[in-house]
Amino acid sequence: MDPEPFTELSNWNSFVQRHQRTILQRSISSIDKCLYKHTKNNKRAYVIVFVDDLLIGGEDQNIEKLILELKKEYPVTDLGDAKYDLGINIDIPDNNKMTIDQTNKIQELITKFGLENSKPTYTPMEPGYIKTIDNDNLLKNDVKYRQAVGALLYISTVTRPDISAAVNILSRRNEKPRAKDWEAVKRTIRYLKTTINLKLTFNITYADTD
Repeated sequence: MDPEPFTELSNWNSFVQRHQRTILQRSISSIDKCLYKHTKNNKRAYVIVFVDDLLIGGEDQNIEKLILELKKEYPVTDLGDAKYDLGINIDIPDNNKMTIDQTNKIQELITKFGLENSKPTYTPMEPGYIKTIDNDNLLKNDVKYRQAVGALLYISTVTRPDISAAVNILSRRNEKPRAKDWEAVKRTIRYLKTTINLKLTFNITYADTD
């Protein structure tokens, strides 16, 4: 959903302050300052804010009520069910399941580093790689290495926990990456290319509390 006047953060913060007891309340989470909740008649909906976009989650009737409350204050555009947000593909095939993936991000990574025609691999890291402790053949320029590891970190955090261990190990070489580290990074990307159709699946359940 796109609220037109929220393009300035001050407008949004002012709105929340004025309506924090009636429409939105900041989440109890002290980690994510962009997460809010809407509670009415013991029914909850959650709102994630990114610049001027709002992503709302909850039961359909709760979402509809929250949108009506927001429309009383501001002209908003309801874009319907979320399909794509921050590089994440979102699919809700039924009321009991949701899948997310980053196929587009992975494809961008494959193209950026010229691995379109690379051979498939079925493990994100070569066995024994972590045991290599020499500092031979350091890369003259580590920019590409850092960019790739940063992109892999985002993907591993959001939709591909199966590469988390490999990315954690690769990130330790950000300061002085070697040629063999760059080959290890490309292996992880090749693994993502091989398994690009994997998705993270969540079972959706609802619980009411009195």
